[in-house]
Amino acid sequence: MYELVSICFAVPSATSPGEGSLRLVGGSHRREGRVEVLFNGHWGTVCSNGWTPEDAAVVCCQLGFVGTTITAYTDLRYGPGSFSSRVWLSNVSCDGSEFRLMDCPANPIGSNSCGHGQDAGLSCGVF
Repeated sequence: MYELVSICFAVPSATSPGEGSLRLVGGSHRREGRVEVLFNGHWGTVCSNGWTPEDAAVVCCQLGFVGTTITAYTDLRYGPGSFSSRVWLSNVSCDGSEFRLMDCPANPIGSNSCGHGQDAGLSCGVF
């Protein structure tokens, strides 16, 4: 578990889910959960290899949760992704200034050796 306080550079506008959209799944509140990303019309997870508070902060900002305390989890706190879903992103390496998680350096989408036992999660300041 790693924490930081986020400062977002931009707040996204409300749009329908499209390529690179994010959602949090499995939490007890809408501001926490396993990170899932939409790619090629299918939701998949993000591998926790190298998962940092900066990565989590970009997710929270992309989802519109600004000025919160961010906690990054690598311990399956919110459960694994479904067997039928893919692990889309791995080795994500955000510096915290990106507008979207897909803007961060990472392995090519879908190219990884992670399983759902390594799915990343986060909390965007649940109170």
